[in-house]
Amino acid sequence: MTARYQDIGFEDFDAAPGFYKSGLDNYPTAFRQLFALLNDPENEGKLVKISRQGNPALGAVVQSIETNSNILIILRNVLEKDLFCRTVGYTIRLKMEKLGWKKLAEKDPYHVHYTLLVKLKSTKKI
Repeated sequence: MTARYQDIGFEDFDAAPGFYKSGLDNYPTAFRQLFALLNDPENEGKLVKISRQGNPALGAVVQSIETNSNILIILRNVLEKDLFCRTVGYTIRLKMEKLGWKKLAEKDPYHVHYTLLVKLKSTKKI
């Protein structure tokens, strides 16, 4: 399958802070599966739909992420979970930016969602 401009992968982390790169380095198999999940056109549509409703994009794919056996092992490990979850959140932010959305707000200190994304005015088609 040919990569599309909106596909996300390891190369998108070249300019990322080291914290997130270490998340990829520690769990390459899990992140390959996460990239495949996020690059699936059906899931891209779900990410956009839930964001248009004003909800965090993660909500569109959280069930698929949590039921992945390689990811579930990491989520059950308390010591590894924080780094992995932060890197997943950053990955979804990068994916949404590739889909033409941008970060609008910082993490709400009283809730678990990280960003509210707004659609950029663009001629790119999803």
